[in-house]
Amino acid sequence: MFSCIPVEDDKCSEQAEFIRNQYYGLEWYREAEDEAGPAPAPLGTGLLVTDTDFYCQLRLARAGSFHYYFVYDNAESAVGPQGSGWFHVAPTLRVGPGGRDEIPLDGIMCHTVLAKCLGPLPRWESTLRVSREAGYNMLHFTPVQELGASRSSYSIANQLRLNPQFGADAGREPTFADVENVVSKLRTEWKVSLERPERAAGERR
Repeated sequence: MFSCIPVEDDKCSEQAEFIRNQYYGLEWYREAEDEAGPAPAPLGTGLLVTDTDFYCQLRLARAGSFHYYFVYDNAESAVGPQGSGWFHVAPTLRVGPGGRDEIPLDGIMCHTVLAKCLGPLPRWESTLRVSREAGYNMLHFTPVQELGASRSSYSIANQLRLNPQFGADAGREPTFADVENVVSKLRTEWKVSLERPERAAGERR
């Protein structure tokens, strides 16, 4: 049995880099009796299972959709997958100081915010307070990068530059760190869930 979810020492690692086409062999277990009662006994990976009480287990710490496949003729077979499937791991949405509060997935009330309409960064808090007071517990921002000539919210002129209008009252060009400061307050003090507006992947590298 193989899965694309990162596994280290039989544990799902939230920090490990996720590579969609990289697979990891899952360790097989079988319930074994000991003095404390039934307990999982590790049997190793690459095992050809001949009994229905064998199973694999994962401690899932990463949300998303993941693929798995299995082979049953020969663990070293070059034939490739002989069966496969997908499994979904729902996210845990945490807000508040230290992420100690959880928003249940069936309790999400999301409000989409047109970032280009928020104006200079110092005004964001007062503008977004309307969403908070209306009961929204999740905010979805349109791209915060510099926009193209059409001024469409999704027409980006420069992936690596923040929309300059966010710094109109500051007398300097705004930075992604400035946006992060606002976002951090929304998440910790207002307990609003959101994905921080990210800069382009090329700059992060």
